[in-house]
Amino acid sequence: MITLGIESTAHTLGIGIKIGDKLVNVLDTYQGSYIPRDLAEHHAKFFRPLLESALSSAEISLRDINLIAVSQGPGIGAPLSFGVGMANYLSYKLNIPVIGVNHGYAHVKIVEFTNRRSGDLALYISGGNTMILRVRDLKIIGETLDMGIGNMLDKAARHLGLRNAADLERLALQHDNYLEFPYTVKGMNTTFAGIFTYFVNRANKKLDRVENLAYSLFHTSFSMLLETLARAVFAYNADSVIVCGGVAQSRILNEMLDKFSKQYGVEILRTDNMYNRDNGAMIAVLGEELYMQGYRSSYPLEAIPRYRVSDSLKHYFNR
Repeated sequence: MITLGIESTAHTLGIGIKIGDKLVNVLDTYQGSYIPRDLAEHHAKFFRPLLESALSSAEISLRDINLIAVSQGPGIGAPLSFGVGMANYLSYKLNIPVIGVNHGYAHVKIVEFTNRRSGDLALYISGGNTMILRVRDLKIIGETLDMGIGNMLDKAARHLGLRNAADLERLALQHDNYLEFPYTVKGMNTTFAGIFTYFVNRANKKLDRVENLAYSLFHTSFSMLLETLARAVFAYNADSVIVCGGVAQSRILNEMLDKFSKQYGVEILRTDNMYNRDNGAMIAVLGEELYMQGYRSSYPLEAIPRYRVSDSLKHYFNR
């Protein structure tokens, strides 16, 4: 089977192709403020060239595709709807099935695929999502109570005139001191609004090196995450943890995860950064797996902007 995956939930348009164990992955990311209309226009502009690039890299034609998989949500309405619309169109044009998948579940699945095994728990951390999942039934056992950690770090970066969290981390890696920041953990849940406000107020006073402010924000936020993860590991007797999502690319986090793994005797399952960020390959992987298990989507698909990971298997029927 050859599966085409389409990812368009936010600022990244990704086209992925899965041919057996081979993955082709191309993408383009919008640079600028998250204005829904602009995101959708970006995706419309780049869809055809990215699709052609993916087909060329896979050395196949569009008519060789057997299944269309698309991220059905969660996401920003306009770009998300564009991707779902293109999936519906290609399904009709090629007369092949289309299946919608949950974006967060796909982040988990791509780590399973590249590691050739599953994990007991998953720490899913991206722009708008921060949660701990029990993998076997996708039960959410901990999450942010306000903002996602990725969005918080991006906002902190923009407050300093930087583009995003990646730029902020490059600044943080030049630190020479750790500053004490507020630390809020509620059971296995986290909250980031307070630490973000503290960061902004302290940055505005201009009394500290911005490198130290940035590092302290990263380190404290990740410490909060890992405390909740430690509680989850003990509560659910976990031996392995999948770490996925855009924030999983962080060098600071991965260094802390290495120490976490040794301290608690837990295996950390990770993947390449090209699959941690939003991408079409992960959509193809999950879509094909669900289809082979007998799950089907009703046609035409509709976007689901508010689509909880724990609801991932409620939007299908079996044949």
